Amino acid sequence: MPGSFKLRLLIAIVMLTGLGLLAQSTGGRGFIEPALTYTYATDYSQRIADSLNAWAPLPGRAQGTAIPAASAELIKRPCEIIAVEKSYGWQWNAAQSRRELFPGIFVRLAEDSFVYPILPGTVDEVDDTDGVRQVKITHDGGMKSIYAGLKQVNVAAGQQLSGNECLGSSGPYLYFELQNREQPVDPSNIFIE
Repeated sequence: MPGSFKLRLLIAIVMLTGLGLLAQSTGGRGFIEPALTYTYATDYSQRIADSLNAWAPLPGRAQGTAIPAASAELIKRPCEIIAVEKSYGWQWNAAQSRRELFPGIFVRLAEDSFVYPILPGTVDEVDDTDGVRQVKITHDGGMKSIYAGLKQVNVAAGQQLSGNECLGSSGPYLYFELQNREQPVDPSNIFIE
């Protein structure tokens, strides 16, 4: 189990600190060896998972059943790209002399490329501010996707999308952003070949 090593290490450090102090005062090696043997022989991650399932079981789910992050659908690339021009992440803003989070990905693509939603969902907003057309979609589980830089938009606010509808056609660039309920999510993996 991936998390069990970190948990065991933390428990071992705490126990070693306490037992080290105890061993200094009593001079007993007999305290440390049994404690380490017990720590490494016990699978704490399974014990914790069992305790959590017993304490707060999820309705309609068997114990140990995986919970989907947002949707049972597979996320698909919204369009074919030529190159990534600007990636998600912290970037230096020379004008402001500080680092800023770039919450999406800016890609170059063939002009008039068709752009599709990454998942089924509902169109929240179609915006045309300063000639930059943008579509915002809410997907299952509260995930949102934003598509900006469209030349033409073929959808309307409130429209239900199955995932196969063309949102519109692009200019030479597309800005794409993915958000969960709280914050932006790195969309880079969607665009990796």
